[in-house]
Amino acid sequence: MQTQSSISFPIVDYPLTEGSFVSQALAQRLAPPSDALEAAVREAYSQVTAKGVQAIVEYTAKHDHPGFTKKDIFVSQEDVASYVRSLTPALRSAIDCAVANVSAVNKHIAESLTPWKLKLSDGHTVGERVHPFETVLLWTPARKGPLVSTAIMLCTAAAAAGVQRIIVATPPTHSGKPDANTLAAAHLAGATDFVCGNGLAVIASA
Repeated sequence: MQTQSSISFPIVDYPLTEGSFVSQALAQRLAPPSDALEAAVREAYSQVTAKGVQAIVEYTAKHDHPGFTKKDIFVSQEDVASYVRSLTPALRSAIDCAVANVSAVNKHIAESLTPWKLKLSDGHTVGERVHPFETVLLWTPARKGPLVSTAIMLCTAAAAAGVQRIIVATPPTHSGKPDANTLAAAHLAGATDFVCGNGLAVIASA
């Protein structure tokens, strides 16, 4: 098992002072959603309920890529395999290293979540039972830039937990296709199915 990578990345330190970039960004994230945003989200859910896959196509064509069609939603296993083959040796090494380390941590967490049962009296028993979902849909953003690390963290955790079907969804890039490195990393981290489309519409369809 590979646990180290030869790749090194610079660490950028942003001060968390009043008025700084980070503090402003955090303030925006902590602000409650506007009425207009909530209405837009509710409308998206209504459209997906009414139109199904067609709503995903329409939202993606409007907000992400104008040439998006129904055939672009589901990414084939053949395409994902080609994405994995296209990884540079350095990036493949970094992904393998990250998957191994994140998997080790998540398996340790999963093993520590042991079921328990306590009988309080006849017919009165309490306890906890931990088991994975059968299927999960994991959203990995990639519009402003590919988030390979997000795909690794989410998929590896789900795989370590024992989820059987791990669906990864991501938006199309400027080319109209999903980011190849993101889906390659997701596959190597345990993802089984791959979807491309507008984030709000895809999540509303889950």
